[in-house]
Amino acid sequence: MPLTEKEYADKFGVACPNCDKAEGVEAWDTEIGMGCAWQNCSCTLCGATWDDQYTLDGYGNLETGVMPMHPIR
Repeated sequence: MPLTEKEYADKFGVACPNCDKAEGVEAWDTEIGMGCAWQNCSCTLCGATWDDQYTLDGYGNLETGVMPMHPIR
């Protein structure tokens, strides 16, 4: 029985959602859209194909290159 989407996400996408094996998983062609991304995946063990789906949840490591202004005394 295939994994549910939650079970698959809880395993961080490292196992095939069809056969639950990690050894045959391959991924390629990541595409990025507005606030989302997806990646083609397949399993060489059971022949399943699927897309991993990603959504934007924020950003990190922002550097503006601007020094904060301090009043001169």
